[in-house]
Amino acid sequence: MENKIETLKALGKDAIVNQATTILKNKYPALNITLEDYDITAWANKKEVIVNFNRLLMFKPLNIQNTIYYNFTINVITQNINPFDAFGTSDFYIPTAEDAIKIETLKKQIALKSGFVNEVEEKADTYYVSISNDSYFYHYEIDKSTGDKIENSEVQGNWETEPPFEDDTISNNDPLVQIEK
Repeated sequence: MENKIETLKALGKDAIVNQATTILKNKYPALNITLEDYDITAWANKKEVIVNFNRLLMFKPLNIQNTIYYNFTINVITQNINPFDAFGTSDFYIPTAEDAIKIETLKKQIALKSGFVNEVEEKADTYYVSISNDSYFYHYEIDKSTGDKIENSEVQGNWETEPPFEDDTISNNDPLVQIEK
């Protein structure tokens, strides 16, 4: 198994991502996923090679109450796709044609940041924008009719960082390491 993983790692990130997308297309050919909408990273350790697909802009349409999944992970070794293999694809968000237009407009108004969670929730008259990572958050609203940021709607700050976990009984001797190239 380690030889197979080392061989995959030697191929590089692009080849690993190509294998993952082939797995996706073979297992779920009906899903219409635009890869340009994702921040794609590849990771490996001695047991697995995974590719994470994190949507750059998570858009929640007006009046959607159920949980929507935006991101997914493909294990290139086992060919498992999480969460699709466990929960199906019915709650995975694929934009409608109308939503795709809204998303493209929002992308021009919002400075999307890789490594950040960029969320937009559609409200009746506004879009609620939330940009965050492990240490920073920024929220504001955009008027749907004008496209302008609503005055005095901005809130930003820093999260308090988690203290380091100091339990010596739990350690990860084989952490996933990102494949950069």
